[in-house]
Amino acid sequence: MAWINDDGLRVRFASEEAADTPIGEYGNFDPGSIHLVQLEINPTVLNAVATNTYTSVRFPGANDQTCFIAKAEVHVEEAFDSAGDAFTLTIGFSNVDGTVYDADGIDVAIAQTAMDAVGDVVTCDGAKVKTRLDNTQPLYLTTAVGGAVPTAGKGWVKVWYYLTNE
Repeated sequence: MAWINDDGLRVRFASEEAADTPIGEYGNFDPGSIHLVQLEINPTVLNAVATNTYTSVRFPGANDQTCFIAKAEVHVEEAFDSAGDAFTLTIGFSNVDGTVYDADGIDVAIAQTAMDAVGDVVTCDGAKVKTRLDNTQPLYLTTAVGGAVPTAGKGWVKVWYYLTNE
């Protein structure tokens, strides 16, 4: 069920509220609290052998609080497939000004074979996982496809982080 409020904004509830967005963030902005960023990945989102930048969620920087990336995972909801089983996925960060911060800071070239069955979970091990980010400006999450564009599949990139004053 949805309705339009007095400001002209559509208000949604329950499953309809989450249905339209491929990215979301959960948590509050108190130091030490855990945040979860989820990004849906599928052939439409990963539409080219190129880098995609997701500007909907920013990882903080350039203030008295920075991020510590606690962990990151890829969860497979529908098996990924591509021509020749050649699909790879790299996950990283870019600065808000468009420059690369760390193109593979979450994980580099995750093989399709690690994402080819429902329920697969890939534990990411990039250089920025389990590390405090030293960014001087906010960061965006990026994905890059290598080898081949996926023709089927659906999954979620999940990044858990918390803010720190240190």
